[in-house]
Amino acid sequence: MSRLSSAVRVFGLGLALGAAAGPAFANDSTAELAAGGIVLVRNYDIRMQTEVLTIGPGEIQVDYTFENVGEKDQTVLVAFPLPDVDMDELGDVGVEAVTGAPVNFVDFQVTIDGKPVAFQTEQKAFAVGLDVTDTLKADGVPLNPLLEGVGNVLLALPADRRADYQTRGIAEWDGPDFALPRWLLKTTFWWKQTFPAGKTVSVSHTYKPVVGSSFYYPQYAGDEFADYCIDEGTSEAAAKALAESGHEMMYTHRLSYILQTARNWSGEIGEFRLVIDKRDPYWLVSLCLDGIKKTGPTTFEWTATNFVPEKDLKILFLEPAEAP
Repeated sequence: MSRLSSAVRVFGLGLALGAAAGPAFANDSTAELAAGGIVLVRNYDIRMQTEVLTIGPGEIQVDYTFENVGEKDQTVLVAFPLPDVDMDELGDVGVEAVTGAPVNFVDFQVTIDGKPVAFQTEQKAFAVGLDVTDTLKADGVPLNPLLEGVGNVLLALPADRRADYQTRGIAEWDGPDFALPRWLLKTTFWWKQTFPAGKTVSVSHTYKPVVGSSFYYPQYAGDEFADYCIDEGTSEAAAKALAESGHEMMYTHRLSYILQTARNWSGEIGEFRLVIDKRDPYWLVSLCLDGIKKTGPTTFEWTATNFVPEKDLKILFLEPAEAP
């Protein structure tokens, strides 16, 4: 896979793709309600004609058109699974809930043919692979570990509940003033949608990504950033930014997007367009992708026809520290 670089004002931009520590976000997929919750299923009659995916550190927007190529109208469940919020993975990364809402903490909104649509939400918590949703609810502990005040709720638990949580891998305590949630949160938004035979339906949704943050020190940028395919051009642009700012590090903003759920629809995505907006001309962005093109001071695009996603999208944004 080739790697690209292009100058953007002072700092330049390197383009590549890899793995992110921050949470991912996903394509819509058909689904069914099973005893254990929402299960994604394949649909052979509803085709994703187009998808325009616009990704930035502050907002993600996805616009689709679907066509029912079958002979009958179909009413199905459409599910949008958020990535798991895994505190074992994110415990050392600076993340927080985008909004104060305990369930829709990414401010997810959806429209069908331009009109807002109500949706349902399923939210469950797991620790060591076991469902601990009822345990947390019984103890008055919020399921969303990113919410402000969760640590204080854990600190207030009686000694016997703390011991139970630690034994089961739900949470851990380090002295009287620090509690760390260890459970994994699964959140899925879903709604019923009718796709008339032989017709198209437009679906759009937006949400604010939960972005993992840390620091980038070039001299220590080893395995932690290996999957981002940081190329020579990006490294040189980062070195220049650091020299001009007088700092030794840059801030990182990491997010990823689950593309492979699109394989649950019929056939390929007819026309796919990816737009990356890094928000600030001085920021750098890194992801592994051939043929991506610069379209503006902060934007880049990549297009494909009859697209079948083979892997998910992982993006690293590098923000220069302010000059001293």
